[in-house]
Amino acid sequence: MRKYLHIDLRDRSIRTEELNGEAVIRVGRHFIAKTLLRLGAATVDPLSPENPLIFSAGPFAGTNFSNANRISVGCKSPLTGGIKEANSGGTFGFRAGPARNRRAHALRGVARVGRHPHHEGGRDHVRQRRALHGQGQQ
Repeated sequence: MRKYLHIDLRDRSIRTEELNGEAVIRVGRHFIAKTLLRLGAATVDPLSPENPLIFSAGPFAGTNFSNANRISVGCKSPLTGGIKEANSGGTFGFRAGPARNRRAHALRGVARVGRHPHHEGGRDHVRQRRALHGQGQQ
């Protein structure tokens, strides 16, 4: 079993969905495309807060297999209007592995104040980041 988190930044809610069986290995690009189609991304304005941004680690994330800890990130593309996905290396995929039992999460909405997903005490929640509020804006 693996977790998939639906995170709404507007009201700071998190809904957890469990992935079991074959769904556990069908993550990454496949999961992003399937989820965006299921959420009706084709009918959403790609620049709106309703366009989900989905992060998905591969089935071997958190292991020492070569290239297993890559992360896929996808949403509806504002350029083409289609589903687009990109990959990255680093530690994000490794940390989403067995230690936290997560494979993917989707961000929706826009937060008024800087917020970020946080895992603490065995529970997931969205925390406010006042120190980051307003930085990078002219």
